Amino acid sequence: MSSHKKSRNQRLCIPGLESYATYAAIVRAYKIDHRDRAESECRSYADSGTLSVAIEAAATAKLLDGSKHDHQWRISNLTLRKFAGRLIAIKNKIKRANNFDELWNMVRETGGKIKGVGELAIYDTATRIGAFLRLEPKYVYLHAGTRKGAQALGFKGKQVYLRLEKLPAAFHKLTPAQCEDCLCIYKDQLAVIKREQKHL
Repeated sequence: MSSHKKSRNQRLCIPGLESYATYAAIVRAYKIDHRDRAESECRSYADSGTLSVAIEAAATAKLLDGSKHDHQWRISNLTLRKFAGRLIAIKNKIKRANNFDELWNMVRETGGKIKGVGELAIYDTATRIGAFLRLEPKYVYLHAGTRKGAQALGFKGKQVYLRLEKLPAAFHKLTPAQCEDCLCIYKDQLAVIKREQKHL
């Protein structure tokens, strides 16, 4: 596999072909294979210099190497630039956010009015801006991929987020943001574990 393809797969919710017998094994795999990548991405947004630059990079899914994050690969650049512009227009309000939930709600209200901007783009953008503002999620926020992972753990419904302590104990070794990433990446493996547990 080329290094370019490998790096792209590390940014996607793609865990590879491995199977895991326990939740603890999945958490260990996440720490080894994905945690450093996620932390590196956060640092790149935290070091943006100004809030406007951070918002622009966050909403357009721009990575440190200038490439576009695969999570937003299918969203047109025009749509992402519109998203960025509208967020920059409220940057003074964003700057006054007291916690991540307030920030996420501002990003959701703005992105929800733009066709093509979905749950994942809203969450990703909020976490990137949050890295600059030093605002971290206190809950495990759910979007399409992460919600499938949560459903594999037995959670139902359309919750906006889950409290970390409500998840199996193995996940308590992760931060809420890391847990969101883990549930998304390993959603299929989690579903396999759940099915196997039912047959015990």
